[in-house]
Amino acid sequence: MRLRISERMQRVSIISLIAILVASLALTPFSALKIANAAAIETVVPLKTIPLSAKSYIKLKQAFILSAEHSNTVSFTLTIHNGDTKDIQFLDYWVRLFTKAGAIYYPQLVTEQLNKKRIVAGTDEDFTFYVSVGAKVKLQDLIFKALKWDFKEPSFTKIVGEISLPANYTLAVKWNAQQKLEGNDTVFSAKMIKTSQQKKEDTLLATLLYSIENIGLKSAALPNYEYSILTADGIEYSLEVSGLSPGEQLLPKIVKELELSGILPAKVKLSQSKLLIKTTETASKLILPIALFELAATNSEDPTLVVVDKGTILIDKQTVTASVYEVTQTLNDEATQPLIEEGYLTELLFNFENTGSKKVTIPNYQFLLRTEDGLSYPLSTSDLTNLVINPKQKKQIKLSVTIPLDVNMGQMKLEIYEPLVSGAEAAKNKRIGTYSLPQNTASINITANMGQPVSYTNDSGVYALSLNSLQRLPWQDQDQMMAEISLQNSSSSSLPIPEITGYYLLDDLVKVEARIVQPEQGIAISGNSAKSLIVLGNLPYSQQFESLQLILQVAGVDHSKITIAEFSGTSEYMKLNVVEAEEAYEITDSGRKAKLNLHKVSTYTNASSDLVYAELQMQNTEKRFSHLARLNGYYKTADDRYYPAAISNVEQSVSPDGSDLISFWSKVPKGLKQEDLQLVIGEATTGNKTSSDGEVPNGYINPVAFQLTAGNNPAKISFTNLEISQYHAFISKIKTTIGLIPNSVGLSFNYALTKNDIPYEAVPEGHKLVIEFEAENEKYTEELELESGAGSKVLQLGSSNTYQINITDPDLFTKITTFNNYTLRIYDKFQDHSQLLADRSFKFFTDSD
Repeated sequence: MRLRISERMQRVSIISLIAILVASLALTPFSALKIANAAAIETVVPLKTIPLSAKSYIKLKQAFILSAEHSNTVSFTLTIHNGDTKDIQFLDYWVRLFTKAGAIYYPQLVTEQLNKKRIVAGTDEDFTFYVSVGAKVKLQDLIFKALKWDFKEPSFTKIVGEISLPANYTLAVKWNAQQKLEGNDTVFSAKMIKTSQQKKEDTLLATLLYSIENIGLKSAALPNYEYSILTADGIEYSLEVSGLSPGEQLLPKIVKELELSGILPAKVKLSQSKLLIKTTETASKLILPIALFELAATNSEDPTLVVVDKGTILIDKQTVTASVYEVTQTLNDEATQPLIEEGYLTELLFNFENTGSKKVTIPNYQFLLRTEDGLSYPLSTSDLTNLVINPKQKKQIKLSVTIPLDVNMGQMKLEIYEPLVSGAEAAKNKRIGTYSLPQNTASINITANMGQPVSYTNDSGVYALSLNSLQRLPWQDQDQMMAEISLQNSSSSSLPIPEITGYYLLDDLVKVEARIVQPEQGIAISGNSAKSLIVLGNLPYSQQFESLQLILQVAGVDHSKITIAEFSGTSEYMKLNVVEAEEAYEITDSGRKAKLNLHKVSTYTNASSDLVYAELQMQNTEKRFSHLARLNGYYKTADDRYYPAAISNVEQSVSPDGSDLISFWSKVPKGLKQEDLQLVIGEATTGNKTSSDGEVPNGYINPVAFQLTAGNNPAKISFTNLEISQYHAFISKIKTTIGLIPNSVGLSFNYALTKNDIPYEAVPEGHKLVIEFEAENEKYTEELELESGAGSKVLQLGSSNTYQINITDPDLFTKITTFNNYTLRIYDKFQDHSQLLADRSFKFFTDSD
């Protein structure tokens, strides 16, 4: 009975003592700890065991020391082997740590193992402890002592054995060696396979290939391990895991390869570091290290750093070849947008070709342009969204970035990285290749003089731009700069017309905004052909300058403007093309083709000014009804004085091969000879297009000068074939009579009125035939409409017409007394100015031919 009481008291004392120890120990979170003194050691040193009986023993399985802010924490695992035929009661044993200096530490059993009470006969059990020690304590300073209750001893305990760690002790598993890991009721075998690193400026991306095999008898998920690289000086860097799905079951005897990657300082040497594997307790949330692996040196060159023209990428087990097709650089001129930095827009065309047997979806790779000086610039693209490539198919994407003007862009390289996972930093994605840039395309000259081509490439294809002509012409109270640009497509297929904008820069200082006019209809340029673009800009009439630049741009990202061409010129302009009087001028714009001939030139006059008048025959040379180009014009003197011309533009469509008669007139100083003038005409524009019917022009393009002929022929003495615009008048049988109306003289004549042989579909209006009657210095006039008009004073078309004029004046017979002779003059009257057509004297009351 006494023995039973002693045994009962002994068990109560043991349990109480353990409870007191647990309550008294301070808990240090393992998540804040780092392993210290982890120098590389070549071999795992075997340790002695502590015998419990002839067949049972305690073995130190592993020990780690981790450094916290102001202390170290020791974590170790003991394996108790029970080789006997009866159970070992674990509560009969415990462990204490002693330093060689005499300090004593009381380890605590991890929470998950507090319920372990015994070691069944013929089995092994692991027990993991941790305890805080002094900041200067090392593993080799510690002595692990196993104690057992023994009430025969004065202290009721006795030491059953102890283990000390030799100076060369390490738990690091050698490179490519297997290490068993227990968890989730099974055993896994792990080993390191490969290490690689990619340097990025002051960091490096470390990548470790690590294999894990379930060597148990049933499927199990890999425990929720955490991985990190432990450097030689004890600093820990976390690694991310790829290749394993959450909760994925590992089948027995199946090897799974995992990729571990993380960012380290560039100075870290992997060969002197280790892979640390940890796990987190479910109850206490303490992080416990469970394995340490040595890492091999990475002396071989990183294959992704080898610069290639064409490389291969493995996507979903399919091989895809990749290469840079073309690189272009254009000046991003942001002089008008001060909030956006100037630079060179660098654009790369990158090719993918699926050489596999199944379709692939190209991942959202990250692209980086690295300069010769090591500067890196991320490239952007929108072409990788859902980019699917079928077997044997090629597809191209466009990459772009703006690089500052002062960056050395020689020997640049393109680096490709794996897609970023959500929230990942740019440094964490893995490089998969480095590509060279094609020679002679890294920089394209965009500056040129007149006639020199400049190449421009966009998503659609390659264009060539050249400056064909440069003019400065008057426009109302300003001048108009006009440049003709040729946009050439040298490929065999059509290309869309790009949206180009531009401006003029005078003396590198004064900016003149411009607009682009497309004379020809259409939205594309056929293969091996060109279209013209006209750049118009207005500037003050008095503006003087020495040098001129024409800047052409396209829209870039974020609404920026990218310069694609710079053409240089001077204040010396190209001379206007001159069309001689007997020659024709052709408008070749598609959809508005026409031929123009100078039909008639006249000078009309009145008391204060002259009026220069010209008619052009404009024939539609299109194959269908067409609205011909609206025209604008000036009369120009030899000394570059300009007189704006009013125009009788035609607003209805004209049939194929049909013609219109268009008139141009302007008041000029009296005495100015028409043969000293040129009629400068151009196609009227409104905004960014040629003017349509009813629109008010704000400029003109494609100017040409018609040289005017000599002055009017002398007035005829014959009244036959008098030409007035499109009409021809023949007047005969002229006679006078004493009028039936008091104080009047009657004047009558026969006439014929015909039109030109060419049936014009539209003619100028406003011409009148004026008959002037003069006798004894007294003049009387009659204005007659031609063909149609209000009232009765109209000459009708026909060959046998008569007309009667009654000259009435109360004082007629006192003003005209002799009635011997009178004079008739025929005028063409237009805009209050007249041109004398015929002048002849007759005898009163005598019939004339």
